[in-house]
Amino acid sequence: MRNILTVLFLLVTLTVFGLLPRPLIKPDWRTSYNAAIVSDDCEAIERAVELLFIVGLDVEGHTETYNNHKAGRCKYANLSEQEVKIAQALGHFDGKRYDQNFVWRSSHTSPFGKFYQVYKRKKHPSNKIVIEHERQMIRTRLSCSDKVRPIANGFPNYSLFKFALNNPTVSNETVAAIASKQRAACAKKIVADLEIITSAATTPGEYVSIIRYLWTAYVIAEQSPELGPVIDLIAESIPDEAYTLAGFTKQDSVPTSICPTWYADRVLKAAINCALRASTSAGADAAINAVYYSRRAKRLGWHDISQIEGNAANQISAECRDAIIQIEEKEAAGTADPSAFRKLDWPINSGEVCGPVDDKSSEISAQ
Repeated sequence: MRNILTVLFLLVTLTVFGLLPRPLIKPDWRTSYNAAIVSDDCEAIERAVELLFIVGLDVEGHTETYNNHKAGRCKYANLSEQEVKIAQALGHFDGKRYDQNFVWRSSHTSPFGKFYQVYKRKKHPSNKIVIEHERQMIRTRLSCSDKVRPIANGFPNYSLFKFALNNPTVSNETVAAIASKQRAACAKKIVADLEIITSAATTPGEYVSIIRYLWTAYVIAEQSPELGPVIDLIAESIPDEAYTLAGFTKQDSVPTSICPTWYADRVLKAAINCALRASTSAGADAAINAVYYSRRAKRLGWHDISQIEGNAANQISAECRDAIIQIEEKEAAGTADPSAFRKLDWPINSGEVCGPVDDKSSEISAQ
């Protein structure tokens, strides 16, 4: 009897342990943050808020940005009206809306949860190579869940957050660089499996897993622009029948903006293509993109942009043109590595120097 109770106890303990999400206890950042507020330590306050954004706690980051602005605290007292509106609006999102609850984290981060995710995948007749790398790709995606933003079906990078909190002398720039390298490593692993599956697939059903995980590769490869052409080739190889099996249509997944290539601001060939495409399109949004991508192409090594810029200058004001050029310069400032170029908010909102333009330009600027 005692042996049976012992076995049952061990089974229950193993089950509970196997279902607990990782991490079970989230890092406590509010204690030190509140202390910094009490002591009016702007350096510590600003570091904490910036860290929230770096590790994927965007809702909390926007909330504290707005709270600090209301209190007239530190650099947040001088936010523009637009920045205040953004912080107030995005700070009201409920984290649970992006499945940041206990059950979701358990099903994606616990040992048993990860096993179930691999097991429950929708299966299609596949050869052994496809099956092997499909499983590996899913495991990689699960292990990289904290490298994907919650809004893209991931969750915050708590391990990196804990490291930053425990090492206050480590700069936010260093923490951000670590986060970037982690995402790049995850993206490369997923893309490597995608390439193998693409090479080995012989039926539409064997391409289905590629469609499901291609979006993940796009999301976490943003700072690995060299993967962009590879991902695009993989996407182009998928047959139409595979999209039908996956519940999508190929047409729905094709971008219709002036520049559908997400890595165009960091890869020469893509920047040139986007500049040329924008230069042959009509409208202010096209002209804005023509100026931006031609300047970026020039920075990456293509110098024959005078005609493109000249045509664009006839469609937008000199102030707008100068603003786009300044943004491109600011994005690339301080680094020679195109992978580190960052996208900023473009001055295309109503009342800004480029004036109101159609919604497509907003989509383009977000890429």
